Amino acid sequence: MDIRNRHSTAALKYNDHRSEFCVHSQLTSHQRIVVDQDGSFLADTFAQFQREGDCLVIADQRVCELRPDILARLPANVPLLSFPFSERTKTVETVELVLDFACNTGLPRRGMFVAFGGGSCTDVVGLAASLYRRGAPHIKIPTTLMGMVDAGIATKNGVNFHGLKNRLGTFLPPELSIVTPDLLATLPSRHISNGLAECIKLGVIAHPELFSLLTGIAAKNGIEEFRAGTNRTLGIIKESILKMLESLTGNLYEEGSLQRSVDFGHTLSPLLESELGDAILHGEAVALDMAFHTILATNLHLLSAHDGARILKLIRDLGLPVCHRVIDRGFVYSAYQSATSHRGGALNLPMPQGIGNCKFLTDFSALDETAIQTTIDQLRSCQNDTSKLAFNVTAAPLANDA
Repeated sequence: MDIRNRHSTAALKYNDHRSEFCVHSQLTSHQRIVVDQDGSFLADTFAQFQREGDCLVIADQRVCELRPDILARLPANVPLLSFPFSERTKTVETVELVLDFACNTGLPRRGMFVAFGGGSCTDVVGLAASLYRRGAPHIKIPTTLMGMVDAGIATKNGVNFHGLKNRLGTFLPPELSIVTPDLLATLPSRHISNGLAECIKLGVIAHPELFSLLTGIAAKNGIEEFRAGTNRTLGIIKESILKMLESLTGNLYEEGSLQRSVDFGHTLSPLLESELGDAILHGEAVALDMAFHTILATNLHLLSAHDGARILKLIRDLGLPVCHRVIDRGFVYSAYQSATSHRGGALNLPMPQGIGNCKFLTDFSALDETAIQTTIDQLRSCQNDTSKLAFNVTAAPLANDA
């Protein structure tokens, strides 16, 4: 099955005086993302596997148990590997297991890897595909909301290593991502909330209309609405994908600026996931991070108390946490140091500046220690009821940092 959308060009120059060769090369990729509203595109894609062969499917074990009707459409000649993917199994060893499967089934050089599962599944399979014969094509079929608006449409692939989140990975976009909202019908409530954290992130830093849509479903049992599948939830999925892609496209391989608005919610969260392991989902860690920096932005006069309260209320109303006992001042500074190292020597911390906008702080040593401790105290006081939050805007206004 050859739907490869990557093309390379190269030019060779030779400097005889210096005996120097120089190759200028360029790789162009085209990633297709299809929002499959009724599941027909997914069925047609499975049928194409039957006609063209040369592919294998790696599926999450839990998805196989919950949606046997979907996998029953898979042609009998397509090899299927079922595996219990999770953050705990998102490792080099699991990548090796997938590669062993590809080798044992004789997948050819241009054979297709198909990932059918949540974010851990698509991350592992994407990495395996990028390594197999120096780069094989792959398709991502995310089965969770997190996968549909983030991991399953992403260029990044990776695994955890030495207790560090996504420390090993590659950039290789899938040839195709198929987003089928019908797959959310059996998704547990906690995992729908998990995916909604990424939608909230995009609404806060880039898309006030998306924020309003999310506020609307939060007031009307939005978790169940996502399971049922309505025009409104379909609109949220589409808008989240659009805003995520708009935010990433200009710097897809992170070779330019390391000031990325989509890093909102991703400064404390990697350390939270490393320390808490399977006790916390990615979106829950992102929510804790967003809540902390929302209050900090208010205390630093970047965000109004009204907007801060709106963000916190939305996080809570969509079933996500706002505070955890592990977050203290030492934890925050440790996370800032790690982020600074990862982001090229600058903190590059996106902070909400009104709904739909953000400001970057580049030097965490310039942050007011009192404001950070006050933020921690405020969140702990309102972790069960954000209406109890008393904003205490006592820090000096922040200097122009970025």
